[in-house]
Amino acid sequence: MYILISSYTAPLEAVNVQLDNHREWLRSHYEAGRILVSGRRSPINGGVIVIRAESRDEVETLLADDPYVRHGLVSYEIYAFDETPFPHRSPAFDEFASARLPTLRARV
Repeated sequence: MYILISSYTAPLEAVNVQLDNHREWLRSHYEAGRILVSGRRSPINGGVIVIRAESRDEVETLLADDPYVRHGLVSYEIYAFDETPFPHRSPAFDEFASARLPTLRARV
């Protein structure tokens, strides 16, 4: 499991030009079962994504397709973590964490 923290490297106006494309990229990974949650930071200077991947290399491959990355609008910090079974953890998390990961397709 990984937490991705982005920081905008361009003015918000430039970031917003790619917002719909970035949301589409996020939507595709939600549908594939990779992303648990995402959102803008407050104040609006980047975002946060919780994502499942087999390795850091896989995360970097996924991020290479993010329109924000392709257009040089963000930098990402990538933090790996192992979720800890805890007495009070959301069943939704258990479902997300145990679902089979989809095969990563090569970018065409």
